[in-house]
Amino acid sequence: MADQVRVVAILTTQAGRGDEVLALWPDLAAQVRAEEGCRGYDLYRVIGNNDRFIVQEQWASLDALATHGASPHMRDFGRAAAGILTGPAEVIVTPDTPAV
Repeated sequence: MADQVRVVAILTTQAGRGDEVLALWPDLAAQVRAEEGCRGYDLYRVIGNNDRFIVQEQWASLDALATHGASPHMRDFGRAAAGILTGPAEVIVTPDTPAV
């Protein structure tokens, strides 16, 4: 099996629209957490900026992450959030083990 990976995704909404992301999150998170290979999927609101969020994810492999990215519920979320977010999420993928 391939090595596990971690993902940090940074989402920024248009001014005053952060609560709209929160409203979409429970349904999305339930579907993602049920995906094969999902080891963690959590949303955090940035302190001092209600329109900025960090998604922390952990996946069993890069293949599991790729399958997640192509899932129907992620496409649906992308369409629903397109008018809310300021642009695409910044996505950072790292190995599961620390560098040092």
